[in-house]
Amino acid sequence: MSVQVTTSGLVLKAVKYGDTSLVVSVFTRQYGVQSYMVKGARTATKKRSGKALYFQPGSFVELTIYEHPSKQLQFVKEVQWLHILPNIHLDITKNAVCIFMVECVYKCLHNSTLPQQDVFLLLEKIWLVLEQADKPLTAILPLYFLVCICKNLGFQILGEYSADTTVIDFSLGRFVANTPLHPHYVSDQSAEVIHTLQRLENMSDLLLIRLPHAQRNYTLDQYLYFLQLHVPNFTALQSLPIVRTVLS
Repeated sequence: MSVQVTTSGLVLKAVKYGDTSLVVSVFTRQYGVQSYMVKGARTATKKRSGKALYFQPGSFVELTIYEHPSKQLQFVKEVQWLHILPNIHLDITKNAVCIFMVECVYKCLHNSTLPQQDVFLLLEKIWLVLEQADKPLTAILPLYFLVCICKNLGFQILGEYSADTTVIDFSLGRFVANTPLHPHYVSDQSAEVIHTLQRLENMSDLLLIRLPHAQRNYTLDQYLYFLQLHVPNFTALQSLPIVRTVLS
């Protein structure tokens, strides 16, 4: 016997199924990452557009689901917007940042069906900031997002930036005194910015943080390396070259 449940979620992926339907992957607030069938999503009428519009990656939606214990794939009965985010979907730069973050979330969480409400609420806040962000704030958000997602998944850079520890060794995952022999490290201004981001309590303070383009890209690459050390099968991001280009 099927029951109806309601949940909010972040759309991670949508794949065409048959002539008119979609199979979608959604990071839900209550149930972790789930896959759902949306029948007829790609069918529009004169009076209303199809449901496919709701399932663009990066959309926050409210879902009513038919849950049936004997079925592996549950069905979406109804969908509506949780947040309407026109700037993210229409602005090229913001959309590129959005897709970068969606791809990271999918690679980090796609095998997890455990509830992670803290992570969901964090992502919701970051998306709402991105919707209203100016260009300098938009540019620092990908790095802030990586710092936060690592912290919420249970790993972060240990120690702190100081006069004696000005280097982050990403292989060790900590602040250190000396430059390592391998290439996976940042130092000085980049290390200090990560120290600040890890301890940031108010997202409005992101407006005070600036990092030159080249340093920002290099630091982003090293943080992705740090993710790869901790997340199994975290492969190269297709969206990374695009987000680098639009933020240059």
